[in-house]
Amino acid sequence: MVLTMSISVYAPDAGGINGSGIMADGNEPRFGYAACGAGYPFGTIFEILSEVKFQELPQMVECRDRGSAIGRNNLDLVIRTGDVHKDLEIARSFGRRRLQVRIWPSWNTWHEQRKP
Repeated sequence: MVLTMSISVYAPDAGGINGSGIMADGNEPRFGYAACGAGYPFGTIFEILSEVKFQELPQMVECRDRGSAIGRNNLDLVIRTGDVHKDLEIARSFGRRRLQVRIWPSWNTWHEQRKP
């Protein structure tokens, strides 16, 4: 399934996550993880079809978190470079963008579809 989603970036090390530093699924935030709407189970894969060459953000992210402002067609990508000031700069510079996204139920489904 392909949808247009509203995508933003958040910096967990700058307090952009529950205050505990742990994502809603119990994992620590890392590059390649995202917050997504409650309609998508944890482990759902989102493939950003538009080129996101912005600060080398990932083309594929996995739903691992939720957020009170994250609706069904929103994704909030984790940025974690090890430098909180750089993370905030990337998040602010990226802003919010509407991009085409292909949704996969899991990494296994994505992998199976890629087999020759």
